[in-house]
Amino acid sequence: MEAVSVHLGGSAPIHAIATKQGIMFSMSQVAVEVFNENPAAFGKELRRQRYPRVRTIDTVTLMRLAQLGIPPESANVVGATLLPPNSLLRILDDRRRMDLIPKVQAAMLKMITKTVTDLITRGHYEEALPFAMDAVAKGQTLYWPREPLRMVPLYLLAVKVNLGLCRPTQAQDLLGVGAWLLLQDKSDGPKDELRSEISQLFGKLSVLNVFIKLFILHCMSSKPAESSGCITEGICRGGLLQVKRIWSLRRSHEYCLLQLIEGLLQYESNRPCVGLLGCCNALMENGA
Repeated sequence: MEAVSVHLGGSAPIHAIATKQGIMFSMSQVAVEVFNENPAAFGKELRRQRYPRVRTIDTVTLMRLAQLGIPPESANVVGATLLPPNSLLRILDDRRRMDLIPKVQAAMLKMITKTVTDLITRGHYEEALPFAMDAVAKGQTLYWPREPLRMVPLYLLAVKVNLGLCRPTQAQDLLGVGAWLLLQDKSDGPKDELRSEISQLFGKLSVLNVFIKLFILHCMSSKPAESSGCITEGICRGGLLQVKRIWSLRRSHEYCLLQLIEGLLQYESNRPCVGLLGCCNALMENGA
C-alpha cells in the first residue's frame, strides 16, 4: 500500500495513504502532528463540525498504519478514522493554516503520479486516464503560473496514457502544451531530460499518426467487393494480421496499435458490410 510523507511542521510527518477508498490521512496522526491535540478530542470536534471522514476496520489498512508508526486511536475500539484530502484541506482552511495547504496538495499530486506510473507499467491505460488528467488539473492549480517547469512531467505522463489508448489527437494537444510550458520556464532547472522525453514522444506520436493514415490510404486504394460493397477482405485482413505480427514484437506505446488492429479485425468480422474503411474514418474523426 503506497504512502507519501508530508512534513507540516510537527515532530514527525503525516502520511497520505492509498486505500480502497482513495487517498486518505490518519485522523489521529493529523491531530497529534499538525494541531498538537488529543485524537479523541479532535475526533469529537470533527463530528461536531460534520467533516466527512471514513471509519475503517480493513486489516491491510490497519497494518499499514501500524508500519508507519501511527498508534491506534483507542485501546478498546478496533479500527481507524481516515480523512479524505478535501476534509483535511477544509480543516486547515477553517483553522487558518493556509500555509500548509500547498504541501498537502503536493503530496496528493505525488501520490496520483505514482499511481499513474504504476498503471502504465502494467498496461492499464484506461484505468490510468482519469488519474492522469486529475494530475494535470491539480498541477495547474498548484504550479501555474509560478512554476511551469513542474507542470511539464504531468502533461507528459498524460501524453503517455493517451498514446497507450491510441488517442493521437488528445496526445498531441497535451504534448503541445507540455512543450510550450517548457519554453515558458525561465529558471535554471534541469531541462535536457524533459526536452529529450518530449522529442521521443513527438516521434511516437508521428509513428501512430502515420500508421493510421497509411492504413486508411491502403484501404481506400483497395478494390471493393462487388457483392457487399466492402473493402477486399483478403488484402485488408492479411495486411492487418501482418502488421499485428510485426508490432507484437515491440512494446511500450505500440500496445495501442495492437489494440487498434484487434479492434479493426473484430469490427470487420462482426460487421462485414460496413468495412474497415468506415471504422478507420470513425477512429480518425473521433480522435480515438
